[in-house]
Amino acid sequence: MQNYRQQIEEKQTINQFKVNWHNMLNYSYLNKRRTTFFYEYDTNTMTFNDYTRSGKFSQEIKLPKTLKSNRGHDITINVSENGANSPRTIELKSTATHRIYHYAIQMMWGELVEK
Repeated sequence: MQNYRQQIEEKQTINQFKVNWHNMLNYSYLNKRRTTFFYEYDTNTMTFNDYTRSGKFSQEIKLPKTLKSNRGHDITINVSENGANSPRTIELKSTATHRIYHYAIQMMWGELVEK
């Protein structure tokens, strides 16, 4: 039962990440403002912010203990005011399912591609 709960929690967190990522791209494009995605390894937290940190766009996700970046360091991704970004990869490893969630962020339009 515990493993099932962890799997559901991970799935909800991944879905929340995808929604917040797309919301951040839309915010940048529609409001012509730069945004930043930041994953803090030590606190296992993802933040999505207006680059100026004005509070107009700000979301935070605390990842469950079973889900963590396998890169071993912080990750910062900037999105320009037209919604464009450089290609990047985000990988999250699950200790509950031993699955690696691999997301490639496509250059320019920022679409998340799950591999």
